[in-house]
Amino acid sequence: MKKIAQVLPLIFFVFISTTFAQETITKWIRVQSNNGEFSIEVPTQSNYFYDKEVFTIGIDSSTYYLKEMSMINAYKEKTLLSFETYAAKKDALKGFYQPDKGKNNIVDIKLNTITAKQVIYKKDNIYSKSLYFYSKKNIFVVTAVSKNGETSAMKHFFDSIIFNADTKTQPNAAAVPFSSLNVTAIDLKFPKESEAKTEKKVEIPKDEIPKDENLNKLTIISKPKPAYTDSARARGVQGLIRLKVLFSQDGFMPKIEVSKSLPEGLLRQVIFSAIRIKFLPEEKDGNPQSVTKTIEYNFTLY
Repeated sequence: MKKIAQVLPLIFFVFISTTFAQETITKWIRVQSNNGEFSIEVPTQSNYFYDKEVFTIGIDSSTYYLKEMSMINAYKEKTLLSFETYAAKKDALKGFYQPDKGKNNIVDIKLNTITAKQVIYKKDNIYSKSLYFYSKKNIFVVTAVSKNGETSAMKHFFDSIIFNADTKTQPNAAAVPFSSLNVTAIDLKFPKESEAKTEKKVEIPKDEIPKDENLNKLTIISKPKPAYTDSARARGVQGLIRLKVLFSQDGFMPKIEVSKSLPEGLLRQVIFSAIRIKFLPEEKDGNPQSVTKTIEYNFTLY
């Protein structure tokens, strides 16, 4: 329990959920990076995540540090809309789009004065589109996913991007800067020491799972892989981290329960990877539903 308690101060997560009345037609607001170079329109019912502290991603044999993470997720018109920004070195950008190589359509496109990687993924009934680009020590990732091809919400989302790296350009006065967004704490739960020792994963035999013809299961589109920390590698830490995650009907994760953990900063790595999962919510009779699922991350040294 002591080791888990030591990790807790490192993983403070915050979300905002803008509160508006339920709408049948999507309404949009424009938000922008604090320096004004990037802005985009998002649904008024969106969820914002921010963390200033550092976590890492591994690319080949190199480790890159990411900090000042901002992320907005929304689920409107059966479409997941998400963007992320990080303060990082330029070489870290390939860690975001590199997993897509060989299985998706990746092309370079011009976004004002910079070049962005555009990734389009099509498989069965899944359609996703992402943009990856870098400017002024910041990485930007814009993603949209649906089961119905390019939806109107997806098109609006990408068409609304305004990017200008000119430092003399004034921020858009009508846009809301990230730093002005309200935040609320994510529900992050750790097990009691007795629970951690006795916790077991329960598997339900497939033939015992009732079938529901009106149920569309949760669809995980991407599950980023957490990187080993230098201290965990040096100490030979191996094993499993298990989380119980609430996959919200709004396309984000408001509750994470740690069922099994590991030391040396690996839990923080896993939490950040879990929050970056892209998914389409479970649906019942065509309506999105929140559902809790168990996800696992294995750490093995070769």
